[in-house]
Amino acid sequence: MSVVTGASLNSVHLAVPAAGPVVSVNLDNDRTSFAPITETEETDKGRNRAGEQPSRDADRQVQAKSDQQQQDNQRDAEQDDADLQAEQQQLRSLKQLDREVKDHEQAHRAIGGKYAGPMTLTYERGPDGVNYAVAGEVQVNVSKVSDDPEATIVKAEQIRRAALAPATPSQQDRSVALQATQMIVEAEQQLRQQKVSESMSSEPAEEQQNTVDNDKSAETSGSDLTEAYQGLFKSPRKFNDSLGSMDNYQQKKSGLGNNLDLMV
Repeated sequence: MSVVTGASLNSVHLAVPAAGPVVSVNLDNDRTSFAPITETEETDKGRNRAGEQPSRDADRQVQAKSDQQQQDNQRDAEQDDADLQAEQQQLRSLKQLDREVKDHEQAHRAIGGKYAGPMTLTYERGPDGVNYAVAGEVQVNVSKVSDDPEATIVKAEQIRRAALAPATPSQQDRSVALQATQMIVEAEQQLRQQKVSESMSSEPAEEQQNTVDNDKSAETSGSDLTEAYQGLFKSPRKFNDSLGSMDNYQQKKSGLGNNLDLMV
């Protein structure tokens, strides 16, 4: 057992620590209010969440659909522009063909006069809803004048001029011109025969024989003239050859030029 010596129990004092400097704590900060922190889209993307990968896949799908839609819209716009240009080209071709057809047939009528019938046109409706002439014809009377070769010659010459009046006569036009030329040759032969018949009644027999020989020679000359005209019309030009700027449209309307004729 330990023994405390040198002091009695009653003489033990408990010492209270001396008071040190008073520390004053400012508690004002405890009453300060702070605004809540709002998470932005950028910071939100940086968070790790469960199921985050499917969400990104969905975003990519939405973006892909948007890109595809833009491409489709651009392609549709380009197609619309191409269709518009094709329509405008078709309209230009139709308008040009309309002018060519009407000018062609009007030339026949203007020169043919009383021997030419009315102008008949075939129309096609354009993309603008307007009808354009794409073919036509003019009827012409090529019959001989009865018992009057001189009048027949005058008529045939006018018909021939009418047939060749357009800037680009068609094959049918040239055929009519050749027919008119044949009418002239035959009428001239008939006229010579009439003169021979009239002269034979008053001429001696020897002079009549000379007249017959001369008439045969004239018939041969008339045949040569016919062959010369046939050579002239041997290589007809087509009406559509004048439409050099309408190649695409001519393929669609091939053969129309042959209908632009002076019909008999």
